Amino acid sequence: MKRTLLFVILILALLLSSCAKKQPDPVPSPDPTQTVEPTPEQEPEPEPEPTPEPEEPYVPDPNEYTIDKEEGKNQITVYWVKPGQDYSTCDMWIWYLGADGQGYSFHECAYGAKVVLNLPDTVKTMGYIVRYDCSNPGGSTWGDAKKDIQEDQFLTIDGDTTIYLKSGDATQYTSTNGGKTLISKTGEVVDPGGDEIDDPSEIPVDGDLGEVAAEGIAFYTDTDTEDNNRVFYEIFVGSFSDSNGDGIGDLRGIINRMDYINDGDPDSGLSLGAEGLWLTPIFKSTSYHKYNVDDYYQIDPEFGTEDDLRELLEVCHERNVKVILDLVLNHSGYYCPWFTAFTEAHKADNPDDPYYDFYTYIGLADTAPAGRAFAALPGTNVKYECNFSGDMPEMNYDNPAVRQAVLDVAKYYLDLGVDGFRFDAAKYVYYGEQAKNAEFWKWYMDELRAYKPGIYAVAEVWDSDAITDQYYPALNCFNFTLSQTSGLIADCAKAGRVTTLTNYVDKYLHNVAGLNPDATIVPFITNHDCDRAAGFLSTEKYTMQLAANIYILGPGSPFIYYGEELGMKGSRGGANTDANRRLAMLWGDGDTVKDPSGSTYETSAQTHETAMRQRADADSLYSYYKRLIMIRKANPEIARGEYKALPFTGTNVGGFTATYNGKTVAVIHNTTTSAYTVDLSTLTDYEFEGLSAAIGQGGATLNGTELTIDAKTSCVLR
Repeated sequence: MKRTLLFVILILALLLSSCAKKQPDPVPSPDPTQTVEPTPEQEPEPEPEPTPEPEEPYVPDPNEYTIDKEEGKNQITVYWVKPGQDYSTCDMWIWYLGADGQGYSFHECAYGAKVVLNLPDTVKTMGYIVRYDCSNPGGSTWGDAKKDIQEDQFLTIDGDTTIYLKSGDATQYTSTNGGKTLISKTGEVVDPGGDEIDDPSEIPVDGDLGEVAAEGIAFYTDTDTEDNNRVFYEIFVGSFSDSNGDGIGDLRGIINRMDYINDGDPDSGLSLGAEGLWLTPIFKSTSYHKYNVDDYYQIDPEFGTEDDLRELLEVCHERNVKVILDLVLNHSGYYCPWFTAFTEAHKADNPDDPYYDFYTYIGLADTAPAGRAFAALPGTNVKYECNFSGDMPEMNYDNPAVRQAVLDVAKYYLDLGVDGFRFDAAKYVYYGEQAKNAEFWKWYMDELRAYKPGIYAVAEVWDSDAITDQYYPALNCFNFTLSQTSGLIADCAKAGRVTTLTNYVDKYLHNVAGLNPDATIVPFITNHDCDRAAGFLSTEKYTMQLAANIYILGPGSPFIYYGEELGMKGSRGGANTDANRRLAMLWGDGDTVKDPSGSTYETSAQTHETAMRQRADADSLYSYYKRLIMIRKANPEIARGEYKALPFTGTNVGGFTATYNGKTVAVIHNTTTSAYTVDLSTLTDYEFEGLSAAIGQGGATLNGTELTIDAKTSCVLR
C-alpha cells in the first residue's frame, strides 16, 4: 500500500508547450429555350460585431500543479501544447523499468499543460506516449484514447530534466530547448525556461516575429535576379491576409506581410525569399474569386484601392519582387459595362451600336455549336455564349474593338507599374479553336512586348504538351505534366525514377526553345484550382520536401501556392467546391482572414502548424522552403543555365547539370531510402570542385569524383 501511494506521489502532473480558379465551379449548360437570369448583386454584408476586449492572459500560480523536489529523485517536468487548448481529455502514459505503465492527467497553465514527476535516481530512461480523447484521463486503461505523439518515445534521464513537446511532433527537446522557440497559449513567444517575454527584443531568435535565420548558405554571386527566372508566390488575395477586420484578405494585408514573403535582403535568411507575386484577380466582381470581372478599371472595394495597388508595387519593387496580375480575357462578368452596352444594343435591335458584336451570340432559335453553352439574353432575341457560367459572358475576339479594349486594359496596369500577367483560361478565347487562340496570343503579346519590353507573361493552358506547344511562340505556359497528384514531380518525390523527370525536362526545354528562343519551363505542384499538395504528399515521409527540392532546384520560374510552405491542406472533397482549395492562410498571430464563402473543409483535417510557429522553428517546412530558395539564388546556374540530364542508370537517383556564364553546377536528387555513392566521371566530363549545398534528411560528401548522397536528400555541386 505504501509502495503504491509512494508511486502515485512520485509521478504527477505534466505540461507541454511549443511550441482554379480554374474557373469557378462549372454550372450546368443552360436550356437553350430558357432565360438565364444573371447572378444578382450581392447584398451588403452587415456591419461586423465589435471585437470584444481580449481576455487577460492566464498567469498561473507558481506553485500550481507542482510537487516538491524529493531527495534522491530526478524531477521531470514536461510541457505540452496542442491546438484547441483543451486538455481535459488528455494525459501522458508513462512507464519505466520496474514500474507498470500509468496515465497522468495534464493540468493547464499559461503555456499549455504540464506534468511534474519525481522519478527514482536509478531510473535512466522513461517511456511515454501523449494521448487525447481518453475515456479515463489519468487512469490505467487506454479506453478510446488517440495518440498525439505518434511514436513511443524513450527519454534519457540525467538528473532534473525539462522537456518540451508540441502537438503531432515526436521530437523531444531538452531543457536547453535545442534552439527551439515555444509558443504560449495566448500566442506569445516564450523563452526555453517557460517565462513569458513581454519585450520583443528579448525573443531569443532573429526577426520581428521570432523568425529563425537560415544560415550557412554560401552565395557565389553578388548580382541579384533581374530576369524572369525567379521563384513566384501565388496569392489568392481574399484568403491571404486581412488588414481591416472584415474577414477578407486584401492588398493592404499583402503589404503588411511583405517581410514574410521577402524582406529585401536575399541573404538575411529571415523571410521566405519569393522573387515574384502572382495575385489572383483583384478587379471589381460579385464573386469571392473575382474571375467574373465587372470592371477592369476598378479594384474591388473588398480588396482595397488603386492607391493600395500602387503602394504594393512600390514596396515589391524596392525588394526586387515582380508582381503579375491575373487577367481574365476570354469572358467578363455579367455586370461589366461592356456587357451592359451589348445587352442594350440588342434590346434596341441596333446592329450599328459599337457594342452590338462585343460578345458572341446566336439567335434564340439557333442550335448551339457542339460543346458550347449559350443562355437567352432577357429582353432580346439572342442567346449569349457562357461556357463557364451564366455570369461569365464570352467576348467576341473577331471584333477588333474587343481586341483593342483588352489591350488597353493591360497597358493601363503596365503603366501603373505591374510587371506582367497570368492569363486565365487562355485556350478559351476561341472555344475549341487552338490555331485561332494561338494567333490571338501571338498578336497580343507582340503588342505588349512592343509597349513594355521584358514583360513577364504566363498562360494557363490546361492541356497536354502537344497543345501548349501551339502557344509557346507567343508566351510561356504552366506545365501541367509535372503538377498535381499524378504529375512527374509527385511521382519522383515518392521514390520514382528521377531520370524520367530530368530527361523529360531536358527534352521539354529543347523543344520550347525551338518554338521561342526566350521560352522556359514554368513548374508548379498545385495552384488554386487543384487539391493542395499536402493532401497527397507527406512531410513525415519527406515526400513534400523532396517535391519542393525537385521543382524549386530546377530551371525556369517555379510557382509556390500560398500556404504550401506551411503544409496547408485543402481539397474539393464531397462538397465539390474549389473554395476548399483556397482556405485562409494560417498565420497564427491573430490575423482575421477567414475561409471563403462556400468552403466546407474540416478544421480538424487542417495542419495546425501556423506561420508563426514555423518561422520560429528551424526544422519546419517553412524554414525548409526558405533554405531551398536561398540555395537556388546562391547558384544562379540552376534557374537559367543550359540544362543537361545526367545519364544515371540502375537507380532511382538522378540529376542534371546547368551551365551559365561559363560556370557549371550539378543538382543531384536521391529520393530513395538508402544512401547512394556514384563516380561522377561516369556521368559527366565536368570536374566539380566541391559541394555548394545539401538539403534533405541527410547530407552529401564529395571526395574527388566520388559523391555520396544520403537518403531523401538533394545536393548542389560546383
